[in-house]
Amino acid sequence: MRGKKASLLLVITLVAAVLTSRSTVALEMTKLYVSPITVTGVAVDDYFSINVTVANVEKLFGYQFLLRYNTSILTATEYTNLANLAYSPLNTAAACGINDTEGWVSVAYSCPPAERTGLTTVDPKPLTQITFKVDANGRSTLEFDEEGTVLADIYGNSIRYPWYLLTSDGIFSNIGGIELHDIAVTDVSVNATTAKPGDVIGISITVKNNGNFDETFPVSAKYNRSATMFTEIGTKTVPSLAPGNQTTLTFNWITAVTLPEGKYFVRATATVTDENNPIDNIRDSNMITVKKEAGTLFNIFNIAIAGVVIIIVAAAVYMMWARRRRKK
Repeated sequence: MRGKKASLLLVITLVAAVLTSRSTVALEMTKLYVSPITVTGVAVDDYFSINVTVANVEKLFGYQFLLRYNTSILTATEYTNLANLAYSPLNTAAACGINDTEGWVSVAYSCPPAERTGLTTVDPKPLTQITFKVDANGRSTLEFDEEGTVLADIYGNSIRYPWYLLTSDGIFSNIGGIELHDIAVTDVSVNATTAKPGDVIGISITVKNNGNFDETFPVSAKYNRSATMFTEIGTKTVPSLAPGNQTTLTFNWITAVTLPEGKYFVRATATVTDENNPIDNIRDSNMITVKKEAGTLFNIFNIAIAGVVIIIVAAAVYMMWARRRRKK
């Protein structure tokens, strides 16, 4: 019996630890992207490969994507499944294949129908490798088709652009350097993870220029009202951030006294013209728990109980003192 109690306590502790850890971190958007983002220096008649990679996904059951390319520059030769999602869907002929006439690669895989574990990962996980042959000198984007790209979890929920999925295309060039616009939101910090309605929460947002242009761009901070609805806290402009440099912006979220209790997070978004790598333009803070202070009746009840306890202890001490005095 003692062993069973110990086992039950261990299970409860583990569950509590999992729930606690999940409650302090915002669930960031799933990211699907071409890796590496840029491919250069590959000569005509040579080959190169890219990976279609997923990150920050929970219980992924299956995926389908359609990647377009310039057929006058490249020929797609093959694709290889790299994930554990190795089951081909029933509509394999329609969902998987290479069409070099129109210039696209379509790939779809999932877990077996009875599998209900799915793929969970925060770190980048390659799903598919695609190999191209270079036919001519020039440039080609490796671009996701939004309509033909979708992920689904084990519960049948669709993970689609733009609310739940961020995609980032790739670029091929063998005629000189690639002009790259790439601003990343690298950190979103808040100075409190618990607050009450009416409190002021400090926010720090760090952005970095990973491209090769000076960039001037706005950065907005918003808090979530639901999974897809946000209310703006503020927007600031970063002036002429040089390649390789970073800067930190500060905001104050003055929470409304009528803000409902619940869990919130702050989403930072950098909006950049001609951005080549949009998956790192958005980042979320840790969760913030908003809860009202205990009510007056609750406080009075606690004070009353404490008073009763003090009276009982004082009476007991007095009785013991009185008995000892009588014995003397």
